Amino acid sequence: MQKRVEADGYETRLVSGITSFCATAARLNIPLTEWNQPLHVQPAVHRLDSELDQRELCMMKSGRKMNQVKEILERSGREVRMVENCGMPDEHIYNGVEEIPDDAGYYSLIIAKEKAEEK
Repeated sequence: MQKRVEADGYETRLVSGITSFCATAARLNIPLTEWNQPLHVQPAVHRLDSELDQRELCMMKSGRKMNQVKEILERSGREVRMVENCGMPDEHIYNGVEEIPDDAGYYSLIIAKEKAEEK
């Protein structure tokens, strides 16, 4: 995106801040991982089937393929939460695959975790 903006003649500058997946986890008041669990942040449809064996996932850029992403997540049995437009006036929080709309916007970030084991 930065290259496109610069190609149109605008000056750009990178500013450090909070990453979208950290902001989303904070908004949901959940940890991204616990103890020594790895965290995988990826575009939601990029090799999703082969990557779904990972424990904790942050999936970005689902947009046009949200139906496919939801189907795969439903089959995975994971706990799924999503924030659309995190920190913006039109922010929406979804708790579970069944709540996620098929037409969720570009700024939607999904956190999918293995279900906690019953004690």
